[in-house]
This record gives sequence, C-alpha cells and structure tokens, in this order.
Amino acid sequence: MDKITLLKALIIAITVYYLMKGILYLILWQVLSKAEENSKERAQKAKSIIMEQRRKRDEREAQLTKERNERKYY
Repeated sequence: MDKITLLKALIIAITVYYLMKGILYLILWQVLSKAEENSKERAQKAKSIIMEQRRKRDEREAQLTKERNERKYY
C-alpha cells in the first residue's frame, strides 16, 4: 500500500471514530434528559402527595379542635 491509501484509510478511520463518538454522546444526552424529566415528575408527584397528606391532617386537626370546643363540660 502506498502512502496515499494509508492516509485515506486513516482519515476514514478518524472520521468514523468521531462519528461514533458523537452518536454515543447524543444517545447519552437523550437518556440523561429523559431521566431528569422523569425525576422531576416523580419529585412533583411526591410533593403533591405530601401536600395532600398535610391538608388532610390539618382538616382533621381543625375538626378535632372544633369538636373539643363544642364539647360541654358539666
């Protein structure tokens, strides 16, 4: 093989290497962005569940306080 053929093969190999590297980085970026989106949704859902539990607890405490205040002691 002469030097021109080796140079062409080297250029092709380098181009393929960087193409594959770019594709891998693109896939990794997509996977990470999807994972981030899922974690944000999961955090929002957990936050809404906690807020709902707090709301129910506060309503229950308000009802108990109201019942205590209405109770007549003889």
